[in-house]
Amino acid sequence: FFLCSVFKGGGKMPFFNYFFQVEKKYNYQLSKSKPIVLRLDGKNITKSKNIDFSSPNKFSETLINVATEIVNGFEKCISYVALDEVSFIFTDPNEFYQAFADKTNSLQYCLSIFQQYFLQKFWSKYPDVLFGVSIFNIPKDKTESYLKYRKSLCFNNAVVYFAKKHKNLFKYKDRKVKEIYEEIMKSKFKDIISLYPVFLYGKEIRKSNDIKEKEIDNSKKAENNAENNLEFDFL
Repeated sequence: FFLCSVFKGGGKMPFFNYFFQVEKKYNYQLSKSKPIVLRLDGKNITKSKNIDFSSPNKFSETLINVATEIVNGFEKCISYVALDEVSFIFTDPNEFYQAFADKTNSLQYCLSIFQQYFLQKFWSKYPDVLFGVSIFNIPKDKTESYLKYRKSLCFNNAVVYFAKKHKNLFKYKDRKVKEIYEEIMKSKFKDIISLYPVFLYGKEIRKSNDIKEKEIDNSKKAENNAENNLEFDFL
């Protein structure tokens, strides 16, 4: 993300710290028996003056469309788009290896092929954007928890992004996200923020036949989970 986030205090910190440490410690170290997460993070995109993530924009639309196309090409893949990044969770690691591996099952080879697969689709609509990539495992029973983690990060980062974008109106340094959010929602920007929920809550993507059943429920969960985690501080 555009912002390095650090959480302090509060009983829920271990939840966030757990996934942060998993990604940091086990990046590029894969088990073939656990779900695989690939997280692609756009480089310097949120700093661009040509993209306003707080309202409908071409970049977010392209990222969501490409993620949807990829997810629908697999049986057990979930994606989550937030601001300038996208996560893909292959809950069946065998699907990932069968699609992207050679005879050696080399991780570097798999990752290279997946990046080419993703960028070929993305660059056809939005060329020359660079993405950093992380790849790691999560426990089989932590998929929904990981999504909750990313949704809360999306919310926190979106609030700070908005405050920085309008820094003449909102102070964001050394303040809790909850305070910034409440101030924004009392301002003239409340309706603008409310009209584009993808900005604050991101977009969870599952296979087409699952979306209708899960979309409304996931949207409500994302909103509730994010707002329940507002006690964390950004430094």
